[in-house]
Amino acid sequence: MGHRRTSGALRALLVALMAGAVLVTGLALYASPAQSHPYLGICPPPYDGRWFYWPTGSVTYKYVSMNWSAYSPAIDSAATEFGASAFHYARSSVGPVSWTQANSADTGVAGAAWDDVDCPNARIRAAYLYFYVSHFTASPHTFDQIKCVAIHEFGHGAGLGHTPISSASVMWGPGYHYERCHSGTPQTHLLSHDLLDLAYLYSGGGPPCGEASETDVPKAVRKSAATPSQTC
Repeated sequence: MGHRRTSGALRALLVALMAGAVLVTGLALYASPAQSHPYLGICPPPYDGRWFYWPTGSVTYKYVSMNWSAYSPAIDSAATEFGASAFHYARSSVGPVSWTQANSADTGVAGAAWDDVDCPNARIRAAYLYFYVSHFTASPHTFDQIKCVAIHEFGHGAGLGHTPISSASVMWGPGYHYERCHSGTPQTHLLSHDLLDLAYLYSGGGPPCGEASETDVPKAVRKSAATPSQTC
């Protein structure tokens, strides 16, 4: 009897998820985004392996409390980089994209992102972007190094997942923060793959060069998102 009750509860949960629930995932499936690496919203079958995107090609972002004077100039500069793409950010006191400060025992973690998604319709409803203050106070950071983190998280907020291609995307990852932002010249501008992927999502271009938002799901359980274009 107890087993049947448990199974019924699980079935109810799955039904709720299939209806378009928001999943927050990290190293463990339901980990808080403030305690995990940057993983995006993930949907259950049959909605997995899809690209998620905003209903429009322009959204506003805001800062949640705290003192942002040390970071906001670089974050705002990162937002302007999207002006060259099919998707735009604009700073506001309100909006569906929010920046929050957090801390982590792992000072190597610089940022994180969580997208609230409508699974059946593949739409992003809100994006929560995180700056790990513990990372930035552990050692001095230049303007460009801060901007490098911000443009990567803004990419997640726009619906871009990680890519293994280092030379043509600010979304190189996961796990390559040092290479992107500390080794050599920090990546502070959208690159060719980023522009093509955003065009695919917001202006009918494509197919995309990168991977879907669920790129962080182990490849063994992830459906292929798209075949990369030969022009990438």
